[in-house]
Amino acid sequence: MRKLDLLKEHATGIIIAVVVGLIIALPPIVFRWSSDYQGFDMLKTNTEAHYVAQVQEVYDGHLALGNPFFADLKNEPYLFPPIGPLVIGLIGRFLGLGAIEAVMLLRFVITSAMAFFIYLFTRELASNKWAGLIAAPFVMLGYSLLDPSYILEFFRDPSRAADFIDYGRPVNPQFSSLLFFAYLFFFWRALHRLDKSSWRYALVSVLILGASFYTYLFTWTFILSLNGFLSLVYISQKDWTRVKRIVGISAGAAILGLPYLLHVLDVSRHPWYAESARRFGFVALRVPNVSRMIVAITILFIVVRKWFARPSRLFFIAFFSTAFFVVNEQLITGQYVFNHHYHWYYSTPLAIVFLSVTAVTLIDRAIRKERWQREICLVLVLLFLSHGVARQVNAYKTVLGEMKREQRYAALFSWLNQNTPKDTTVFASEKISNYLPALTHNNVYYHGTGIYTLVPDERLSHGYLLYNYLDGVATSSAREFMDRDRGHISAFVFGYTYSFIPGVCYGCFPDQFFDQLVARYQSITDDRFIAELKKYQVDYIVWDRQANPTWRVDRFGLPIAVEFNSGQVVYEVK
Repeated sequence: MRKLDLLKEHATGIIIAVVVGLIIALPPIVFRWSSDYQGFDMLKTNTEAHYVAQVQEVYDGHLALGNPFFADLKNEPYLFPPIGPLVIGLIGRFLGLGAIEAVMLLRFVITSAMAFFIYLFTRELASNKWAGLIAAPFVMLGYSLLDPSYILEFFRDPSRAADFIDYGRPVNPQFSSLLFFAYLFFFWRALHRLDKSSWRYALVSVLILGASFYTYLFTWTFILSLNGFLSLVYISQKDWTRVKRIVGISAGAAILGLPYLLHVLDVSRHPWYAESARRFGFVALRVPNVSRMIVAITILFIVVRKWFARPSRLFFIAFFSTAFFVVNEQLITGQYVFNHHYHWYYSTPLAIVFLSVTAVTLIDRAIRKERWQREICLVLVLLFLSHGVARQVNAYKTVLGEMKREQRYAALFSWLNQNTPKDTTVFASEKISNYLPALTHNNVYYHGTGIYTLVPDERLSHGYLLYNYLDGVATSSAREFMDRDRGHISAFVFGYTYSFIPGVCYGCFPDQFFDQLVARYQSITDDRFIAELKKYQVDYIVWDRQANPTWRVDRFGLPIAVEFNSGQVVYEVK
């Protein structure tokens, strides 16, 4: 009976959560069932292929997830924590689904669950159901509405503001954000239900925070920072019971996370670690970082702080303190860790939770009729749901033309899956290579996000040289070409290394590296190309004659494995 009562109590929240999940999950499913689909799936959220490749790696049996892209580096230690891909991949395998089908199904399940936990947490925080009902679609579908430039762009020309909703991207921020909001809900209950049942909420909080160590760096570090500031707030209130509870939860989670921390310590001693870490934007830096949005919302909180009950007021004090701290940790540590991620995936959602609670409180204070209060809140819910639909539809229309063109790859990918051994390496264009580890059991010679694995600069730069040679860059003009191409070289080899250092341009890598790169390129000839290619594992070359006519792979005398009417030729490298 109690379960039925709970279901009735939260029925509207469940419905909203399911609708949010459907809005986020439907575009690739709709395309899969459309007449335009010929066998090549839609992976169009930002860097989605990177995370789907991790799930495919689970299907390929490499549960350690050392390197989803480069076959000969499978046994290297992982840099991206493995829990998210393992959960999606193992559930998919248990259900008998393929990797891409598992991603599609779990996209709906995870985003719906995340929306429900946002609803639950915000409802508890505000002691108001409508605050939760507004926050769930606002956080997940309307977060861009906090950006004035996005609003102007969206209403001026919707197609130019038409990226798919970020929470559709598997693993991060999808799975990591689910853990974040699930933790906040159980943590809140553990902190404010100090009866005999509270230990269960505390235990679940420990387990979730412990799991977050193996999910995403920015999740557990933000939570621990929030816990730290909340402890200071309660110390100032001499509320020792809650201080002990926070410290206990944090300590318990840290014990669970200890194997991961020891793994990080071990990886940090690896000879390739320093250059790999820099590609993430982890660089020495002591420059302050200020979010105008957080400043503005903090000022609003200071103005209206007396509207809130003591527990929520203390939580928001801790949150805003955390939001300022995490994007400025480099002032203390001297090590910048691309902390924009804190702003996007943690500070912004909690700022939206604050705005939702504030909005409902304002409506309650300003309008006496309960019916009008409900109607205004319902309008807000429908506004954020409608914006989510509009954004997804605009994004779908924007990528549809490209998706239709990419169907020409379907026969190639199907052939590779059916006719090549698992973990064979394919040298292909950057575009094809981006999708291969995600949609086949093959690995690649170079991958745009493979640079964020444990791999040396030399190997990445080697791929750059071979691509340029096939593209027809003359060795005699290599220095002039590469000098103009410094930005591309930086992206290809160094990632975010030179993105955040004041006074240093993106392509301002050392001249010594540039000179060595030019000299290495000038040593490549047609006679030596295959030998250069074989410096690293390679089993096949895919030449897309339509997209890359200058490659002329036929000049190297390799045997043809298969040729497709869509223009791709697969060569065997022996």
